[in-house]
Amino acid sequence: MRFLCLHGRGTNSDIFESQLGPGITDLYPPPFLCWYEHGVPVEVQDALVDLAVIIDEDGPYDGVVGFSEGAAVVASLLLSENNSSRDNENRFHVAVLFNSVIPLIPEKTVQKIPGEPLGEVVSGQDHESYLALLKQTSSSTKARWYTPRASSARISIPTVHVIGARDPFAASSRMVVDLYQPEKTHVLVHEGGHTLPQTAAGLDRCAEMIETAVMLASLDGL
Repeated sequence: MRFLCLHGRGTNSDIFESQLGPGITDLYPPPFLCWYEHGVPVEVQDALVDLAVIIDEDGPYDGVVGFSEGAAVVASLLLSENNSSRDNENRFHVAVLFNSVIPLIPEKTVQKIPGEPLGEVVSGQDHESYLALLKQTSSSTKARWYTPRASSARISIPTVHVIGARDPFAASSRMVVDLYQPEKTHVLVHEGGHTLPQTAAGLDRCAEMIETAVMLASLDGL
């Protein structure tokens, strides 16, 4: 099986490869990357177009693994394509999402799904910090979010959602779970923070859930 792996904000592919080890060293060389600087709809649109090109040129991929902002980008891509002529299930058959932050709405979809202010959905210092990262002061166009009550669309591929109990973004991750069809979602809450599971038991359970999700995908025609 081929999996596309999408790193989180402020990291890069080398760091994410080490995280999936799991593990991370004290120092990694730049560049440190992000999928969008402010999260305004036009930036999200550009990121999703670039990602779709990569998938079309280098794919097909059986599944996708995303961490943090990378996990949110997966949801943004699949949800935005619910309204397109292309069947979103053609992109991936299974997804593994670690510590997802809130997925943002791209330009082509923002008028169809009126996003809600983040503070009305989840709260906490972590979300305020993330908003500060995405804040656009030079434009009236603000970042908008997919939320379960703002969007009736649900992603139907089998998924594994891994959430750190001490992750400051845990509330966001739990909300993202509700953007996927519940009968095909598997949720693992481990004792760590904004990281992958660090214990042998947590890693074993994560592997079991991924195997189950892959099995469900195979029943759907993977």
